[in-house]
Amino acid sequence: MPESPYDSLVEAFRDAKELMRESVRSVKSDIVNPADPNARRATPAERLADIDDLLNNPARLESEFLRLKERYSLPDDKPIPRRLVDYIKQGLKEQRST
Repeated sequence: MPESPYDSLVEAFRDAKELMRESVRSVKSDIVNPADPNARRATPAERLADIDDLLNNPARLESEFLRLKERYSLPDDKPIPRRLVDYIKQGLKEQRST
């Protein structure tokens, strides 16, 4: 029995929703600090070097973890800042795509 048009629409809607969700996560992970009018956008090579340094430097990773935990006043039952997880996931995704 062929798939109904309704099923195709529902599946397309779910795919579009997931794509939008990924886009929002990407944008949110880029916006970590308040906007600085003198700031410049990092190049892809600089972003890759930064994520590599973050993952290979335990002291920096812990420092970033503690800074975000304090900034967002995370409770003990939610110990890992989502922004840090999103930043790492986005960085690993960029590393894999190069």
